[in-house]
Amino acid sequence: MMTKEFAAVFLIFAIACTSEQAETGLQTQYESDLRILEVAGVIGVEMGEAEYVFGAIQAIGHNSSGEVAVLDRISANVRFYSRSGEYLRTVSHRGEGPGELINPLAMCLWPDGRISILDPMRGGFFGFTNEGEYLGVELEISRNAHLNTIAVSDSEFVAVKNRLSFEGDTGSITIFIGLFPVATVPSVTYWEKELPFDLMRVGDQFLDYYLYTSWTADQNNGNVYISLFNETDYEILCFNQSGDLLNTITMDLEPVEKTEAEILGEIDYVTAFITALEGGEPQFNVECTPFPYRLPVSELCVDSQGNIWARRGTTDEPFFDIWTAEGDLVGQAVLNGVGRESRSWNFIMDAGGILAYDENPALFQQIFIIE
Repeated sequence: MMTKEFAAVFLIFAIACTSEQAETGLQTQYESDLRILEVAGVIGVEMGEAEYVFGAIQAIGHNSSGEVAVLDRISANVRFYSRSGEYLRTVSHRGEGPGELINPLAMCLWPDGRISILDPMRGGFFGFTNEGEYLGVELEISRNAHLNTIAVSDSEFVAVKNRLSFEGDTGSITIFIGLFPVATVPSVTYWEKELPFDLMRVGDQFLDYYLYTSWTADQNNGNVYISLFNETDYEILCFNQSGDLLNTITMDLEPVEKTEAEILGEIDYVTAFITALEGGEPQFNVECTPFPYRLPVSELCVDSQGNIWARRGTTDEPFFDIWTAEGDLVGQAVLNGVGRESRSWNFIMDAGGILAYDENPALFQQIFIIE
């Protein structure tokens, strides 16, 4: 799971050809251990039944029953689908009444079947049963919200959050990843980074700590894995649930330069995303200067066996190195036939299987069921 919420951290809280050669080499180097993935199903249409039209997918995953759950920020609801993609039901909707949502940012799918949805504009975490019965406010919170939440027990989740501090006219923002017992303060902090509070550098900070940084958590044992932006270095930090650094996974990779189109695409994406979140008129600088090389690790996931899937950013189509938490390379996987457009896909792995969705589609959003 990539941490695709760092943009909201900065915005909500700061303001209140070479690739083809690399792919060929990858497949020949580990051909005997290469797992071939394929798209087995698709959920989502451009026009048609409303249950299958997505506005802005914020989070997806499988619930305890194996159903596909989709949090849609624009529709302000969670929709459930069968493993094969048939619509089942909808939880919540847009409004300002009990259990209704305005701008949901995160979702927890608890092992016991409950759902928690975070909507700071509505004042906190809202609890629901798997069938959609409203259970009430679980935690009041309207700012400094938890983002990219991953449940790791019946009562704890891992999330990215921030804190602000000021001394006179000088301020700083500290972004951190922590373990939360449904509280505003973490019981464990795995990583943190203090940055100057500078509204003129939001665009570049967005790149470094949103687009270029990945992390995930093992839902079975609470281990946390983080790949920080470190230019062309392939590095994954492995922590146990208590916050101890267990291991650092590294690999030597040849750097791959971005194409001019990729660089321009990143600039357009950052500018459009930040502008949209701020209602079309951001009060700060959204310009940015992308790093000229592709990231060695562009995404992290954990499968049901506890293995770490590190997606290489150097390839056009999705290619994963599969590691144990001890740092052993136990296999690799590739999803063939989806083209370089899949570089903007976000993958999710859990006990229910593998899902993906395009965060920046050319036309409309869809969910891909991967086998």
